[in-house]
Amino acid sequence: MRVAASKSLPAGTKLRIRITTKGRTFSAVGKVAYATAEGDIGIVFARVEPSDQMLLEKWIGEVRDR
Repeated sequence: MRVAASKSLPAGTKLRIRITTKGRTFSAVGKVAYATAEGDIGIVFARVEPSDQMLLEKWIGEVRDR
C-alpha cells in the first residue's frame, strides 16, 4: 500500500492502519517499508484479522470491476 503522509516516518516504523469507506472500516497492523523524500510511504501489512482481510479483498474486487 502506498500512502501520502503528512509527516515523514522512517522505514521500520510500526503503525496501526484504519481505512473507512462506505460505512465500513478496515484495520490492520503494519510497518513502513519505505519512505520517499516527497513524503510518500509504502506500508506492508503485518497482521490482518480474517474479517478485515475479507473486506479488503471485497474492496479490491470492486475497484477491479470498474
